[in-house]
Amino acid sequence: MALTEEQRHAQRVWVGVIRAGGAQLHADGLRAWRSRNAGEWQASAQELTEHLDVLDVPYTVEVKRGTWSKRTEREMGFEVHIATADLPSLVKWVPMLNRLIDALAEGRT
Repeated sequence: MALTEEQRHAQRVWVGVIRAGGAQLHADGLRAWRSRNAGEWQASAQELTEHLDVLDVPYTVEVKRGTWSKRTEREMGFEVHIATADLPSLVKWVPMLNRLIDALAEGRT
C-alpha cells in the first residue's frame, strides 16, 4: 500500500525524533517531553500527536515538569507517551525502534 504524503511526513518526523534522542524508551513505553514553547525550535507536543494521529498510533499526553536536563528541570511542558503495548503500531512506521526495544529488554540501555 502506498503512503500518503501526510503519512510519509509524519513518519519522517518520528524517525528524526527517535534518531536525535528527542524521545526516550522506558520499560513503560516511549516518552517525548516538549516544553510549552517547543514549536519555535523543534516539533511541539501538539505536532507530535498530530503525526501520531496520522499514523494511527495510540498515545497519551501529560502535563509534566522537564527532567531531562538542568535547563528543563523546572520548566513545565508536555510529555507524549506511547505505552509499551502500543509500540508495535509505531514500529510499523519506525522499524529502527526494534533495536532500541531489544536493547532495553536485554538491559543494554
